[in-house]
Amino acid sequence: MHTPGPLIYRPHKYDDWGYVRAERTAEEQAEGLPGRLVAVCRAHAHCSDQELAKHRADKTDPDEHDARLLAAAYTSYDRAFGPAAVEAAEADLLVKMVEVLKGHESPQLWRLEWLATLIDEIDAGTIEEAANVDPSAFSEMMANVREMRDQLRAILARVPEGGGA
Repeated sequence: MHTPGPLIYRPHKYDDWGYVRAERTAEEQAEGLPGRLVAVCRAHAHCSDQELAKHRADKTDPDEHDARLLAAAYTSYDRAFGPAAVEAAEADLLVKMVEVLKGHESPQLWRLEWLATLIDEIDAGTIEEAANVDPSAFSEMMANVREMRDQLRAILARVPEGGGA
């Protein structure tokens, strides 16, 4: 069963260390119930009794870092891939997409709206009109964009049907 995100680290005052919950549904809010408990991080097993006592005295959570990371990563993959989030995470698709983007030197490529527009124009065959400005720079840029497009498409082709939110 897929629990839709976002997941939230210790959203309730009395949540125990390491609690990660799903966002509350409308019904849970109406009834004053917490969101569904999805995960409990227990990385503090390596802590000494003195360290645990200090966490209790300071009202800090020794599992906070792991629990927040788990909630954030889960939420990112859920937003990007929906019910296919497990398969995408196991294939590390978000990291591979970022690596493709970072592999190109132009900072403009980080503007995903711009990149999406370029890809649409490439596919429509209308972007070649811009080649008159600086043909050699345009040609090099287009080769880089086409290479990145092909790499991203290869990654996205690995996403199972129904992926994405």
